[in-house]
Amino acid sequence: MKNGISVVIPAYREEENLRFLLPEIHTVLKQTLLPYEILVIDTCLPMDHTEELCAAQNALCIRCKDSDSYGNAIRTGIRHAQYDKTVVMDGDGSHQPEVILQMLAAMEKENLDLVVGSRYVPGGDSVNGPILKFLSITLNLIFRLLFHLPVKDVSGSFRMYRTEQLQKLDLQCNFFDILEEILIKLSRQDHFRCREVPLRFQKRNAGESKRHLFVFIFGYLATIIRLKRICRKKMNTIL
Repeated sequence: MKNGISVVIPAYREEENLRFLLPEIHTVLKQTLLPYEILVIDTCLPMDHTEELCAAQNALCIRCKDSDSYGNAIRTGIRHAQYDKTVVMDGDGSHQPEVILQMLAAMEKENLDLVVGSRYVPGGDSVNGPILKFLSITLNLIFRLLFHLPVKDVSGSFRMYRTEQLQKLDLQCNFFDILEEILIKLSRQDHFRCREVPLRFQKRNAGESKRHLFVFIFGYLATIIRLKRICRKKMNTIL
C-alpha cells in the first residue's frame, strides 16, 4: 500500500462546516510532505452542496450506498482509502486538524498501530455539557473494563489507523458504536500497540449534532451485548 495519508470525513449535511474545515486540513497535510487524499463520505442522495464544495476544495466526495448511517459512512471511507495511514475525523469542526501532525509523529516514531485523539489524557478536554460528559465518561469506563481496552477515550472518533489492519476488519455496527467495535477488534490482534495524544474537543461550528441521546445510549448497550457474544464465540473456537 502506498505511503501517505487518507483522511476520511463522514458528512451528513456538513457543507457549511466543510467550507472552513477542508482548507485547514489541506494546510496541515501539506506540512507532512506526504501524498494524501481527503475523502468526504456524503449521504446516499444529495442533501446540500457538499459534492460541489468538495470539487472546488480538492477533496473527493463519495456517496454512501444503502444507508446514511454513521457506521456505513465509516465502512465506505475505509474501503476507499488508498494510503497506508487512515485518519478518521468529524466534519463539524470539533476536531482540530493540527492534531494530525502529533498523531503522525507518534505513529512513525513508536511504530504504532493506532493513535487516538483523546479527551481523557493530560491536555485533553471536552466542551460537552455535564450530561453528555457524564455519559461519555461512564460508557468509556464500562467498555474499558469489559473489554480490557488499552485507551481511556474509547468513544473518541478522531483516530489515525494503519489502513491495512483497518480494511481487514469485519465491521457490523451501524451507529457511533462502530468506534468501539473497531477498537475492540484491533486490540485483539497480536502485538497491538496504540497511544493517545491530547485533544480539546470543540463545539460544532454550525448545524445540529447527529448524536441523539437515546440512540447514543441504546446503541452502546446493544454493542456491548453483540461484541461480548463475538468475543465468546472466538474464545470457544480457540478452545
